[in-house]
Amino acid sequence: LQELKANRNYQDYAYIDAISIYTKLANKGYKSENILRKLGNAHYFSANYPEAAKWYNELFEMTTNVEPEIYFRYSNALKSIGQIEKANQYLDKFIQLSENDSRAVKFKNNPNYLKEIEKQKDKYLVGYANVNSKYSDYAVTFWNDKLILSSNRPGSSKASKINTWDGQPFASLFVLNGKKMESFDALDSKYNISTPTFTKDGNTVYFTQNNLIKNKNNHGFTSNLKIFRADYVDEKWKNITELPFNNDDYSCAHPILSQDEKALYFSSDMPGTYGDSDIYRVKIFGNNQYSLPENLGKKINTEGKETFPFMGSDNVLYFASNGHLGLGGLDIYKIDFKDENAEVVNLGEPVNSSFDDFAIYLKTDNKTGYFASNSSLKISNTSFIVPLINSSNFF
Repeated sequence: LQELKANRNYQDYAYIDAISIYTKLANKGYKSENILRKLGNAHYFSANYPEAAKWYNELFEMTTNVEPEIYFRYSNALKSIGQIEKANQYLDKFIQLSENDSRAVKFKNNPNYLKEIEKQKDKYLVGYANVNSKYSDYAVTFWNDKLILSSNRPGSSKASKINTWDGQPFASLFVLNGKKMESFDALDSKYNISTPTFTKDGNTVYFTQNNLIKNKNNHGFTSNLKIFRADYVDEKWKNITELPFNNDDYSCAHPILSQDEKALYFSSDMPGTYGDSDIYRVKIFGNNQYSLPENLGKKINTEGKETFPFMGSDNVLYFASNGHLGLGGLDIYKIDFKDENAEVVNLGEPVNSSFDDFAIYLKTDNKTGYFASNSSLKISNTSFIVPLINSSNFF
């Protein structure tokens, strides 16, 4: 009965609850392929890679007859604990089982990829920002010269629920007033709300929010995400409207405007996506009219996860991915849209690490900015906004 309950929690993305039950069962000696696989996956999806590696290891000690994706996840998890050689061994096995997978092809064509990433090392100077809390803090942006932050910290007037994915409060928006982070109540929700992008005049915002459709199989609401827009009128956010390409059956999230504000980039797992999520683009026609979503293609998107796009003022696209060759978890990559022959480049250390690094934001000078990482404390649900300073030889 306990395992059935854990299975339901797992299916509903309530990983904290599922992990608790599965772990108790495993510690009592009730270990099965199902329990070990789902323990590994639940920790992996929660970005607790050392724990994922532990349970995947036990799974592989029991059986090697698992789906190829488990080999890929175990390889990524092993990187987080510094077992690079073993990680590459499991990546080799993943290649044997999925030779046509783009991730396998990339590794097969470039087995010495770590040496290439090493060339990017120390092209950035990083340090902690003073806006961090013990909760997840990520996706810095600016509105009318004020720093806006997505965070799971308490303090929002409406977001009081707890996210069963990671046990944190729902995400809300916060604004830096002086030296104090305060709830951005002007744009608040009782559901998860995050990753806003504002027009340069400050009068329009696009943002991510939970799909509000009730779903009896997922704790009262569906986990899918939608992109909304709102207008700033008479010092209030009004005309909150969801974008027409949203759908109840899949997620659209993390919008970012192009520099000319004629296009919107975002992440989605809509039909046609190559992997867990891809980067898409729509043209903005006005009056909440948009082109059909365009997948940015296989040069950028993989069978893994591509998410948190950002378009620099120099037309360079930045994004987070676990499908390109990297150091482990999500890494931040860039590709120059001005150059048709450009390839995806891993930003290297210290921006990237063996954990999750994502949600980069560069100011218009392209020399300073922010990104989020959970690498420093090795805690799965804690990300830090890290100020980014480019060294002169990067561009």
